[in-house]
Amino acid sequence: NHWWLLSVLAIVTVGGVSYFSASRIGFVNNDWYYLDQVARLNANDYLALYFDPRLQSGWYRPLFGMLYWIVYAFWGASTAAHHWAHVVLHIANGLLLFALIRRFTFTVRLALLASLIYVGMPVYSKAVYWISGPDPLSVFFGLIALWCWTNFLQREKRRDYVFAFAGFALALITKEASITIPAVFFLADR
Repeated sequence: NHWWLLSVLAIVTVGGVSYFSASRIGFVNNDWYYLDQVARLNANDYLALYFDPRLQSGWYRPLFGMLYWIVYAFWGASTAAHHWAHVVLHIANGLLLFALIRRFTFTVRLALLASLIYVGMPVYSKAVYWISGPDPLSVFFGLIALWCWTNFLQREKRRDYVFAFAGFALALITKEASITIPAVFFLADR
């Protein structure tokens, strides 16, 4: 259907235009702290720092650390690359939101409107511009989990159930606020 293609193009365009300025922002606040870790530590020490719970002082967010590591491995300390990683995740979240709302409401126009508001909303900018925030990555895994959960509710296949809880677990080890996802599963079931 041409509405799907136009909707995807519109979401990508609005998200890209809204956050294009992110490519010109340097590192801010504690972005430098995380960059220092990835640049200074060898691979084993870096992985231990994020995956060994005994080394955590405030939270347990290993997948957030892996995002920093992957971006740094390919593009080094490029501020544009680190910011674009968050922008791409934000746009991907907008696309997932579009698919979920379309699935729940059966209305492409409503799904498009909600997704355009989400990807272009300046209130959300802190999570996109501030690369030491794990929010875009945790939302990505949370939306994947919700997609798989709705698959499970419709098809009742064990695989969908396992994928839903795997997505939940990935979101949870990205940001602990994802503990609310099972409540969202419950609400989706109702």
